[in-house]
Amino acid sequence: MCAHPAATLATRTPSSPSTAAGTVASATVVDQLVAAKTRAMPGWLAMIWKPLFALRCLLYRAFGNGDDASFHAAFANEFKGVDASDANLEAMATDAYELCNATVFPEAANTMKMLKYDGYKVVLVTESPEFLVKPLAKALGASRVIGGVLEKETHADGAVVFTGKLTGPPVVGEEKARAALRFAEDARRDPSAYAASADDYVVEDP
Repeated sequence: MCAHPAATLATRTPSSPSTAAGTVASATVVDQLVAAKTRAMPGWLAMIWKPLFALRCLLYRAFGNGDDASFHAAFANEFKGVDASDANLEAMATDAYELCNATVFPEAANTMKMLKYDGYKVVLVTESPEFLVKPLAKALGASRVIGGVLEKETHADGAVVFTGKLTGPPVVGEEKARAALRFAEDARRDPSAYAASADDYVVEDP
């Protein structure tokens, strides 16, 4: 889910040159981050935090490296120290689902439904953290999510928290295509059967 298209992959079969189109939802990774970060904040604190965060985003865009990968790495740092227990992950994912589900494009949902009906397996490729997108993917009938994975660490007291880092490169731009190719290879598919496309979901050949 992102505000702008980025390269991902779509299955190509002999009878169909390419199958996949469009962004799934209008909610952005920023919207999801704000929902996740403010869910446990008192209302007054959230009112202060949101405009300050928006200002940080603008300043980073203006004075940072300016590329999407660096921007998303900076977003990952916003999760530093956040409770990464299963219960909190589920709660944050539920909030993200409620936010994103309301912004799903009907055309995208219908296309995915038709692809499922035709026997395809749909795989969402997103620049958002995977755990935030999984409930939406399930609701849309996708079989898997490929997205950013936030690193975790366990403290001496047993608490599990995010470190503020990604376990791999941000899934943005050309990395979306590379991530989908790795998925194809892991699934023992022929990578040459996948065609580049400017979409936010991919289709695994049945």
